[in-house]
Amino acid sequence: MLWLLFAVVSAISGGAKSLVHRFVLRTEHPLAYAFFENLFTGLLFVPLLVAEWVLPVGFAAWGLLLAGGIIWTFITVIAAYSYKFTEVSLRDPISQSRMIWLFVISALLLGEVVTGARIAGTLLIFVSMIILVHKHGLRFGRLSDRGVQLTLLVAFLAAFVTIVDKVAMSYWNPGVYGTFVYLIPAVLIGLFVRKELPSARRLVVRRGWYVILAVVLGLVAYYSSLRALALADAMVVFPILRLSTIIAVVGGITILHERKEVLLRLVAAAFALAGVYLLV
Repeated sequence: MLWLLFAVVSAISGGAKSLVHRFVLRTEHPLAYAFFENLFTGLLFVPLLVAEWVLPVGFAAWGLLLAGGIIWTFITVIAAYSYKFTEVSLRDPISQSRMIWLFVISALLLGEVVTGARIAGTLLIFVSMIILVHKHGLRFGRLSDRGVQLTLLVAFLAAFVTIVDKVAMSYWNPGVYGTFVYLIPAVLIGLFVRKELPSARRLVVRRGWYVILAVVLGLVAYYSSLRALALADAMVVFPILRLSTIIAVVGGITILHERKEVLLRLVAAAFALAGVYLLV
């Protein structure tokens, strides 16, 4: 049952990371946060870069790396702003909409099989989105909310870059690719952070350790998920990993005191998780 331990550690770490993101970004500048998160994570990846150092040959490999790095730059910046404007107990269930986009893109571009279970899973996630974005008295509900819009955009980009990363793995070693995919956004975002130096300094002084904590939690979640997947089938492991959403929702309600529509958000999170399970 060692796989279960790794899966639970990954779920707890992933959920905790979302809570740290929201806690810090309620008061700090998203651009500065995105810069330091990518920089610190990229530096922690350097040992893997050294251990797996092999550079591929060919335009396709480098084109995929560049595309992945640019898309991840947009994702990390937009995600940081979405955490600033959206409570984590609302944001995390909405972010599961990336599974809908991943299903659609995989079916259209990769020719993956469309089954009844996957269609049902898509519908369940869609229902959870309706529950979360509906707001009485507003024609488009919470879709007019900036944080919700950014979360949905991140979900789409995350689904798309998953396909890019998947194809890139046929050319690159994971450690080398992962390092570059974090350092490229750090460099690109760094060009703009120079204009926000006071905000960057304040983040380091006031919340620097929290940024490091978020990075460590992210790495623990990622590594633990890989170890769990190496020890057991994905169909068994993935449902445990997705419990990170429940942890984020419950943590947002209890730790960050997000007390609006508590029952509604829990029900929507349950629908979203059920949909994800059917899509796997």
